[in-house]
Amino acid sequence: MKRASVSVKVALGVTLGMALFWSGAGAMAADRVHVGMPVEPPNLVHLTVWLAEDLGYYKEEGLEVKITGFRGGPATHQALVGAGSDLDTAYIPGPLLFTGIAKGSKMKALWSMAAKNEAMLVTAPDIKTPKDMKGRKVAIEGIGGYSHIGFLSVAEPAGLTDKDVTYVRTPPPQRIPFLLQGNADVVVIHVEDFFRAQREKPVNELARIWRTQPSYLYGAFPAHEDRLKEKRGAYVKLIRAMIKANRFAYQNKAKTLDVAEKYTKQPRWALEKAYDIFIEDKIWTVNTGLPMKSVEWTNDLNEKMKQYDGPKPSADKFVDMSVAQEAVRSLGGPLGAPHDPDY
Repeated sequence: MKRASVSVKVALGVTLGMALFWSGAGAMAADRVHVGMPVEPPNLVHLTVWLAEDLGYYKEEGLEVKITGFRGGPATHQALVGAGSDLDTAYIPGPLLFTGIAKGSKMKALWSMAAKNEAMLVTAPDIKTPKDMKGRKVAIEGIGGYSHIGFLSVAEPAGLTDKDVTYVRTPPPQRIPFLLQGNADVVVIHVEDFFRAQREKPVNELARIWRTQPSYLYGAFPAHEDRLKEKRGAYVKLIRAMIKANRFAYQNKAKTLDVAEKYTKQPRWALEKAYDIFIEDKIWTVNTGLPMKSVEWTNDLNEKMKQYDGPKPSADKFVDMSVAQEAVRSLGGPLGAPHDPDY
């Protein structure tokens, strides 16, 4: 009996040792991915990255994801492409990403969590039509920037040009205060920000920019060509986790809003109004997320805005669709109607 007891103890020790070994090996096997985001706390449109974290999808994929916020798209892009950067990817505005690639950044766009240009053109109470913007103050971050291009998508069809308005350089966090205080008459802001502003003052929604610029690529997650070769599997896992998060968002309003309220720090009533619009107009992507029509249109836009030093690059220079395609295949294929298969 004593000898048998020793055998049992040895067996238990071996079992426990193996369990500890495999748990340790599993922990070591987790792929670490560092993601840069243009704002933190996020806006609702950026929720995907945090939703995947909160729902445990990264852990489910064997990922350890670090999220770092920056002050706007240009700062995020600079951090990603800078020498010695430890960022694996970041959410970069489409035109800016393509300009960087054309200049030799060696990035490839892999996937977009929201390919459509999520923004509203919002105006002072007395501006009812695009033509009413003539002679007024328009808040932008700079000529050729995101808000400037969004404004022109509404102004130009109404016969207005840059000469017909006064531009006021305004960083994104100041656009609502500028509008409410009368320091600007026209701003481009996120959907939930519009509802917050409207509660303070009877401002007008003049346009939804994703409708006036339906093929503008809002943003994408890229990777450097060398890093993509080194850890391609981790990028597939990351994108798969975020696709699962977006698909969850379409089917689970209450939980998605719980997570949105937690991370965005915005009032739930504003998030709920914005969420309903997101679902109706399919803002979040659920499939490969990079429609080539958007890549080509944004490439043409950059050429029009004189962002390239030489000839316009071919559209396929900017993207590697294979990573998102693999992620979608592993999830059973693309979702069909009511979702656009391109998204």
